[in-house]
Amino acid sequence: MSKEVSTEEMYRLINEAVSLCYNHRDIDVSSDMIAFKARYDTTFSKETQLELFSGDIPSKKEVEKATDFCKLLDEYRIAVDPYNDNDEELSQISYKMILDGINRYRPYITGEAKETLAILETNVKRHLPFYKQHLLIEEYIGRATNVAQLRKEYDKKVRKKQPANKTYESAAENFFKDFLENDEIKALPASAGKMSLYSHVLNIVDCLPSPKYSRTYKYRLKYSLNQSIVNMCDK
Repeated sequence: MSKEVSTEEMYRLINEAVSLCYNHRDIDVSSDMIAFKARYDTTFSKETQLELFSGDIPSKKEVEKATDFCKLLDEYRIAVDPYNDNDEELSQISYKMILDGINRYRPYITGEAKETLAILETNVKRHLPFYKQHLLIEEYIGRATNVAQLRKEYDKKVRKKQPANKTYESAAENFFKDFLENDEIKALPASAGKMSLYSHVLNIVDCLPSPKYSRTYKYRLKYSLNQSIVNMCDK
């Protein structure tokens, strides 16, 4: 009986819930944990002492937190399932509680559930203003870095007189189209992260294809980016 209400079993069920939180087969991810809590409550009535059971047994508070976390995962599963008719959005408080649970159980998540946890964490943070801004900056820094890497690989092949395609030009063009039209980035408050982003963007202006983008256009773009960096420094 002690194994059925052990800490090990509780963490196994949490891993299972995390693994299934993106399933599109309408599989409930909280029912097993709810059943675990029912067994726990039955086993440890007011008259029962935990010390009488061998093995590692979670406290009542730990079981309640684990159950609440799995229930939130099930609400999240339903909210993001494109095949579910439920159009209800989770509140920021719910997303914050899921993030708290992720941070609490991260050390106990193993195997394939680790990958799902990373995806879950990123998606949850996108619904929280503070993290949303950080993720937006990181996304565009990553894209700018990729353009710079493509240019570096092209230059390397040219030096070695190997066949090379200017894939960096189309990547740069797509990047700047998104970057210059993204009002969310413009609205971001001045920060070290935003300054870092603008510095990365400044470094790939010359990756735009010529003569489609003239030297004058690139000069003006560089000037504008530099001016934005200066203004952020002033703030």
